[in-house]
Amino acid sequence: MRLARHSFAPVLTPTFPLFWFRSTLGLPVGLGLNFVINGKPYAVPMAVEEPSVVAAASNAAKTIALHSEAGGFVASHSDHNIMIAQVQVLDLEDARVAADIVRTHFPLCCSHAKWSSFSL
Repeated sequence: MRLARHSFAPVLTPTFPLFWFRSTLGLPVGLGLNFVINGKPYAVPMAVEEPSVVAAASNAAKTIALHSEAGGFVASHSDHNIMIAQVQVLDLEDARVAADIVRTHFPLCCSHAKWSSFSL
């Protein structure tokens, strides 16, 4: 069984090095119980570091299933990408200069990604 696989793809520019890492990280899988989605019960696999997160989600799902008008969760979909990412940058001398560098290189980053639409 292969536990980890990674690749490293550097892109160097005159003013700002960009690095992409792809890898696999092994996490324990717990089952979130008590999830009722569109009227059907589900056990939801959750890969998280903390078992208490799975327990809390199961407890919340049970409360929602017992007390909501729909009797649980109602699934829906979106026609566009709604994923949001957060990035923490430390030890900046000038945040505005760093933001300008990111804006300059943003199209390059997007051209290497698999998704079709982005916003900054």
